[in-house]
Amino acid sequence: MAAGTPIVASDIHGYKGDVRRGREALLVPPREPKEIAAAVGRLLRDDQLRAEMGRAGVARAQEYSWERVTRKVDDYYGLVIRRLAAHGDLPASFSAPIPPSPRPTGPTSPVVGAPVEEVGGPVESVR
Repeated sequence: MAAGTPIVASDIHGYKGDVRRGREALLVPPREPKEIAAAVGRLLRDDQLRAEMGRAGVARAQEYSWERVTRKVDDYYGLVIRRLAAHGDLPASFSAPIPPSPRPTGPTSPVVGAPVEEVGGPVESVR
């Protein structure tokens, strides 16, 4: 995908999770060589489809960049550490700082009866 080449792949779970049918790939039934040949032939005959799928593949491949993958792994580890810390289940030997949540902080949905603060000071409770 990253090279801008459209894909012909078996229509199996592993590939369906990485490519979208008709966008980055033509998915064909497994163990059907005639279907594979037909899909390759379709791409060879259709310049526009081939170009569109190639562009879509390059864009989709960015979702698998090392920067994005490592950020997702790091975010997940942070989530696990925050959950363990919230339940008091971190190992006694854990000494690193608790990573902050990647979610924005600040006002959330009002809680019924809770005071609400504004820049000018407190306002009436939400009822």
